[in-house]
Amino acid sequence: MKPSKGKKRPRPTAIRERQGFTLMELVVALAVIALLAGVTVPMLTRETDEARIDRAKAEVEAIGMALRTFQSTLGSYPDMDATGSTGSLWVLFSGPSIPTSNPWSSSTGFWTWMSGGGGDLLDHHLFENAPGGQTANRYATSSWQGPYLDPSTLDPWGRPYVVNVVAGWSSSTEKYRRLWVLSAGPDGAFQTSADAGLGDPVGGDDIGFLVQQR
Repeated sequence: MKPSKGKKRPRPTAIRERQGFTLMELVVALAVIALLAGVTVPMLTRETDEARIDRAKAEVEAIGMALRTFQSTLGSYPDMDATGSTGSLWVLFSGPSIPTSNPWSSSTGFWTWMSGGGGDLLDHHLFENAPGGQTANRYATSSWQGPYLDPSTLDPWGRPYVVNVVAGWSSSTEKYRRLWVLSAGPDGAFQTSADAGLGDPVGGDDIGFLVQQR
């Protein structure tokens, strides 16, 4: 009687193949994964930064266009404080509330104005007619045709946009010649001069929209 034919015993190489990766293969695979991660992570970070910058550019423009519409209906840019006085408002901040401490990574003229009582929330002028958060003293209701803008937000890095509205009413021939909407950008420090003379461009990585130049 002939012996039954059984399955051939696997060759040693076949046994090795079924046992999975060798140590060398694992090392190579991990090296490839690390290499891909080293390329992909910076690329994703760069794309995220670019998306934030694009968003900031769109938002400063939206605020700037709303300010132009405000000016076209009232004949002036926001300039009224909580007492109803005009010509005493220097800077507007975006966001739901005024910061209690400097939100930027360095000192700036914008914060000096704010802490000195010359600032207000952007929404008090563009979203609601309530300078300084007060409705008792407000722009003429026959002229104020807002809201001109949805409730404003912070910039993509969590800091307020600023508007140097002093440039809308100042008669200085040297300073406050440019009315800007600005974000301090990724580094959180303003390099754009708050004095905004004619020769003062947007500086560093600041992101700005020029509303008016006189």
